[in-house]
Amino acid sequence: MRTFVFFSVFFALFHINGVCADKDVKYEHRNKHLILSDGERSLFWFYTIHSESAENPIFKEIELKIDEFYPDVVFVEGGANRRRDTTKADAIKAGESSFASFYAKSKGILVRDIEPSFKDQLRYLQSKYSPENILAFYIVRQIGSIQLTGNIRKLSLEQIMKSMTNDLIKDGLVIDSTLIGFDRLLEVVNSNISKKIDSTNWEGSKMYREYGSNQRDNKMFQNIYFDITSFRNIHLLNLLEKSKNEYKRVFVVMGAGHLAETKDKLIELYRN
Repeated sequence: MRTFVFFSVFFALFHINGVCADKDVKYEHRNKHLILSDGERSLFWFYTIHSESAENPIFKEIELKIDEFYPDVVFVEGGANRRRDTTKADAIKAGESSFASFYAKSKGILVRDIEPSFKDQLRYLQSKYSPENILAFYIVRQIGSIQLTGNIRKLSLEQIMKSMTNDLIKDGLVIDSTLIGFDRLLEVVNSNISKKIDSTNWEGSKMYREYGSNQRDNKMFQNIYFDITSFRNIHLLNLLEKSKNEYKRVFVVMGAGHLAETKDKLIELYRN
């Protein structure tokens, strides 16, 4: 098998909130899906803008495209294939990959993870960065994600930090026990960002700018972001090449940034 190696290009974060409750509103990015075929085998990459809003037409679009394409397998990100959602509403609350997993399984379609395990991702990052920098990066990314999806008031800053830290430790991040307290976590985070946050001002901090674009001069976070994105993209390209030989019809639900960075390689793959 060929191994795909390339430099990750830095893309700004994409995001869309629910825009209308009208069920007839069309998904505005529906013309950006990538559909490839070599005559015998096909790939459909669903152009995804992350959302957890039931009002967002992306979820109806996912249903429509899975029904139309009727794949042999659906690949999702973030470990969504391991979720056990029992209702459509719960799946939507967890985002578009979880919903795609829920819907595909309801149709009897195989669902697989398109990413390396989080343990593998952390193992890779720990070979290059300090535990403190990795911890700060993922806490800040989690805060940014919560800010973007509009779930700010559901959790406190302390809850977010401690929950993310526990998840990281569970998946293999080796850190000193003195880092686990809220005050120490806050100190580690603030030492890595341009404007200090606390329990009173974090909601309006626009934390996603610290890691998801070049608007701030945060080289450490940008380096981690570049590295882990490239690591994930290399994995998914190798997996999709292998899967082309296993399945005739492959459906992918993953963030638009990953599609932008792998599109040329995928087009090349389906020419052969």
